[in-house]
Amino acid sequence: MTPATIDSSSKNHEQARDEDAVRSPHLTVDGADEGPFHHIEIAIEHVEQHLHVNHSQNSDVETAEGRQGGEHPHRHLEDDGHYGATSENSWRNVSFFTAIRHLASMAITLFSIVMISAAIFTKQTTATGEKQVPTFLAFLVFWGLLAWLAMMEAGLNCMVGLKPVDASLYSSSHRKTYACTKLAHRGDNLERFIVGRQYLDLMCVFLTSFMVSTIGDSSVLGMPKVVNDIFLASGLAVILITIIFGQLVLVVNAAHSMLDFMNNYCMIAITYAALAVEASGILHSVYLVQMFFSYVTGKPIESNEPPKTAFQKALFWSRVAMSLGILVISFVVAFTALFQNNTTMWSSVPPV
Repeated sequence: MTPATIDSSSKNHEQARDEDAVRSPHLTVDGADEGPFHHIEIAIEHVEQHLHVNHSQNSDVETAEGRQGGEHPHRHLEDDGHYGATSENSWRNVSFFTAIRHLASMAITLFSIVMISAAIFTKQTTATGEKQVPTFLAFLVFWGLLAWLAMMEAGLNCMVGLKPVDASLYSSSHRKTYACTKLAHRGDNLERFIVGRQYLDLMCVFLTSFMVSTIGDSSVLGMPKVVNDIFLASGLAVILITIIFGQLVLVVNAAHSMLDFMNNYCMIAITYAALAVEASGILHSVYLVQMFFSYVTGKPIESNEPPKTAFQKALFWSRVAMSLGILVISFVVAFTALFQNNTTMWSSVPPV
């Protein structure tokens, strides 16, 4: 393929981008209107650019580009000011105070890991100390749950971010991603995925808290009491580790590579697990609240599926009734334990 053909293909691609920007102004990276989901919009734009280039240029173009300048044919996608900045350039632009904050955050996070690990292996957590869970097992379960939590958090952003993208563009290059989005984007399944994923999300949070919550006046590594109180007794160490490793690390990075992030069997398992939890009906009371807000605001609930049949309506409302009953029982149990001082809340906090 000649350089002239390559230039023509590049011009056609730029023209297609301009047309897309006119049709969908919120997906342009150069717009001044940066809403709360601007980072997702930027990621969508980046994915669409990448897919259009892959779709329009074959391997001959890649070979020709490589012979001419040694550059990857998609390198121009990384020069938009939002993506592809090299680590060298990134560190050059970091101010002194920003570097100090990064180093301080890293030091506190590593120290929190050391404190939590010490508490686990010295049997000063709820799981290892009171329930006699083997220390090594508790350690592995804790980090395994954090990894699963991080995948679910970042996976949700990817599911929502890839919704406007034509799935046929990556059906061959990212087969597992296509399998996830094909299922999750069918009908109202994205809403169902969000509902089910939320339950799995909170389940992971409570289980990780059970594994590493300290008991009594825990003291590790000979640290002063004030240090143990700050990092262990208050739960600060658990909070930092859960937020950083269980959420932010993968969420931030997945926004820049949504297709690659979802292209694994773990995301397929998460997709099916979330939809299965929603289908069980234990969370269907949330739809009752949704209907209430729709009635109050006067805005109809939009759906991508045909009206329910009589059997589907009966199945839906039976699950709503079951979920509502579970919710009422949960409220009774939780408040009874609260007013009888049978919770893990600090003793200095009154029940009311």
